[in-house]
Amino acid sequence: MEPVMGYPRWRESLAQSWAWCDLGGLCLVLAGLASRAEGARVCIYGPGAWEFRGCDVEAGPESALALALSSGSKLDYVTGDMDVGLKYLTSAWAATRVYIAHLHGDNIGFQPPAEVKVLYSTQVEPWTPCILGPLGFTDGDRAAVLAMALGAGEVRLVGFSHDPLSGHKDSASAWRGKRLKLSVSSRLLLEAAKTMGYRPYKTEGGFPEVLQREAPGDR
Repeated sequence: MEPVMGYPRWRESLAQSWAWCDLGGLCLVLAGLASRAEGARVCIYGPGAWEFRGCDVEAGPESALALALSSGSKLDYVTGDMDVGLKYLTSAWAATRVYIAHLHGDNIGFQPPAEVKVLYSTQVEPWTPCILGPLGFTDGDRAAVLAMALGAGEVRLVGFSHDPLSGHKDSASAWRGKRLKLSVSSRLLLEAAKTMGYRPYKTEGGFPEVLQREAPGDR
């Protein structure tokens, strides 16, 4: 990401300095997610998703908070930059069990939602074992990479495209340069899938619809 987007690495590292560290809590939360995700079907809901698909584990970027609230369901986890609209940030406790707050140079000082289990992620080398990373670039690819890291048998990406959708954000400025970010995100996701032993299917416009875990003999 650094040569493409021009984000200085030192700022990405510095953002980790204020995160509260609870290694025991982190392990318990990850163990709970892994027990549900390993070998299972995980759905990652993007901004264009309009209904849940009944997967074993249901997750997504911050935009999925709107879907969860409108359907009265609860996501297993959400990945976000803590810049979602205020009405969704304050209601996150009702929409997700776990919130993965991403720490980067542009959101130093932002606060994660209250009354929900919070973990932290980074896209550079983490300072401590309490911070997950490197874990992707945009909210969407982080959610999918985490699903693969948890050992999902299949990851389904629902409602993703290269067209920026901003219904869950209060500020339009948050979407400046979003098309480039989404392009980089799809490349990163495909590289991560290859490295982690997952095969993409139904790839259209750069985004795979399905990531299937390969058997060890197929790699």
